[in-house]
Amino acid sequence: MLPGEGDPLFARWTRVPVVSESEFHERVTLLNVVRDPRKRTILRVYSLEPAQVSCEGCGTRTSVFTKKSRDGEPAFASIAIPARCRCVATIELSARESPLWAMVASTDAATGELDVVTP
Repeated sequence: MLPGEGDPLFARWTRVPVVSESEFHERVTLLNVVRDPRKRTILRVYSLEPAQVSCEGCGTRTSVFTKKSRDGEPAFASIAIPARCRCVATIELSARESPLWAMVASTDAATGELDVVTP
């Protein structure tokens, strides 16, 4: 059973979005991505079909390939955002082969608290 809003545990839960196919786009921009060196920060990219995704942010440009793990699920890739990137960044993503969606998840090593940045 999940805790309700009156339960003290409720404040510790992180809501991760459920994304519909209509929210996948050729270009995605993530604004105000804060890289805190005390947190493990990962960019997670999803595409409807396997694709090469171009990523730009924090003074870096890279490319990643999304892969499907099972039929009926989106293709997926993740990129660790390095600790040296101590900034507030805008991350731009694009793919020609397939629409995509992305999020950044930051996990505090000491508390396990999770912050999520979505488009």
